[in-house]
Amino acid sequence: MSDKIKIYIAIAVLLFIIGLAWFFYKRGKKQVTLQSLPGELPGNSSSGNVTGASNDEIKSVANNLYADIKGFNFLGHNQAPYDAANLLNDPDMIKLYNAFNTMYQAELEETLTVALDNEIGLGTSGDILIKRLKKLNCV
Repeated sequence: MSDKIKIYIAIAVLLFIIGLAWFFYKRGKKQVTLQSLPGELPGNSSSGNVTGASNDEIKSVANNLYADIKGFNFLGHNQAPYDAANLLNDPDMIKLYNAFNTMYQAELEETLTVALDNEIGLGTSGDILIKRLKKLNCV
């Protein structure tokens, strides 16, 4: 009977440790300050993008990035959304940043750049995307 009690105690301690780790993980994420969205680059009109990607394409890339970022990625990341984002020109990259943050910043409690920075194993495409966003001051 004492073996059963030891097993129950071990399981309870393990669950307590997992719960405590989850609590501190979520608490740390909530301390991230929400960033204001940068404006558009000079010379770009808000009415749409004539030479670049359409607003629907930008939202689609933002949705695909979010789908890849959210949750645990034990099997690795899908490189397609990162490759698609890297094909965008600088004004469209800022639009992507703004669209992603408008749709998902409240839920993730972090900006696109911070969310990507916190991901592990993004690969070359993800690293390039992070560098481009930081270069454009999309932090």
